[in-house]
Amino acid sequence: MQIIITGKNIEITDALRDYIQKKISKLSRFSQDILKAEVVLEVQRNWQKVEVTLRGDGFVARGEEKASDMYASVDAAANKLEKQLKRFKEKSQRKARVEHSTASEEPLIVRRKIVSLRPMSEAEAVEQMELLGHDFFLFLNTADNKPSLVYKRRGGGYGLITTE
Repeated sequence: MQIIITGKNIEITDALRDYIQKKISKLSRFSQDILKAEVVLEVQRNWQKVEVTLRGDGFVARGEEKASDMYASVDAAANKLEKQLKRFKEKSQRKARVEHSTASEEPLIVRRKIVSLRPMSEAEAVEQMELLGHDFFLFLNTADNKPSLVYKRRGGGYGLITTE
């Protein structure tokens, strides 16, 4: 697994780099599919923030934690990712057992809908989504002329997904 460590407003010491590599490399025991780990360390006022993104064959897992100590942040982010990877592994195993027992049936799609992508700004798309009372809205973004999706986030605010 390739581990890339970068820092914002912080100098990464050899001891911290070794600690992070040790913690993150332990996560590979939960999934052999992890190809790359991107770790971003950041100091914000009184907080030491760690963002870890694991990229693998067919999945992405992300953990972000803040603490007053960088080592504690790394531990918390690693624990969060460990739980995610365990759930992913259990889900994959359950899915494999179900597929094996049901001779791999296709998922049941109960409704299909064809939409035409109208060009509009992100703000217009959010407004349209709210008017329709939906949690997401698919549109053609006028900023980059790419299909995009706006959605409501659980914690409040909105998210935007665009294509490459």
